[in-house]
Amino acid sequence: MADLKWNSLYGVITLVAVMPVALIQIYFGNRQFLLTQHLSALGRENYYYVLLMTTAASLREIISFGSGRYFIGRHRDVFRQVFNQTQNLRIRSTTWNVVASLFANGIIMVDQFAIVVTAVAQRMTVGYITMP
Repeated sequence: MADLKWNSLYGVITLVAVMPVALIQIYFGNRQFLLTQHLSALGRENYYYVLLMTTAASLREIISFGSGRYFIGRHRDVFRQVFNQTQNLRIRSTTWNVVASLFANGIIMVDQFAIVVTAVAQRMTVGYITMP
């Protein structure tokens, strides 16, 4: 029999391997919250332009003063700002999550492979691996 308690060691290795994933989730969740707070004013401004351009009372004034192109342009600029900032955060978050997940899965796979090799070499039994 092996001298190591594989089930305890396996649990510790698994916990340590997934910690970067958890920390990255917390970090980017906080960044998303702060970005949402920052972009809420732009979202309200964007909603105002949409409301202004789609109500009948405002539409008459927009046509009278010829300011439709200005409002549409401003609406497009605000949308691009919001979209670009959220898209940049989403891309960074996804990239870091994929890298951390691959790292964690790689460590867990190596650990499982070591357990299987040890069991095949008959230095421990499957029951010894799974029972505390």
